[in-house]
Amino acid sequence: MAFGFMVFMTGGLLSVVNKKSQLMHVSFQLIGSICILIGLLVVVLAKSYAGESHFNSTHSVIGLTAVLGLVYQIINNQHL
Repeated sequence: MAFGFMVFMTGGLLSVVNKKSQLMHVSFQLIGSICILIGLLVVVLAKSYAGESHFNSTHSVIGLTAVLGLVYQIINNQHL
């Protein structure tokens, strides 16, 4: 998840700021979104297999909020 947010989402943002192509922006954002959603799936599955509770720490609530914001942006994307 961190790699998706820090590398690909930042790259997508910088491609817009530096007036690069829209295809580059969409590509970075799409790859980042896939990484983030796979990361969330891995965390949820690992917690389930370990029998631990989900979303009971500040870290996990902030992460869930970030992922929900990402999903909101994907749904409301005006470029595609």
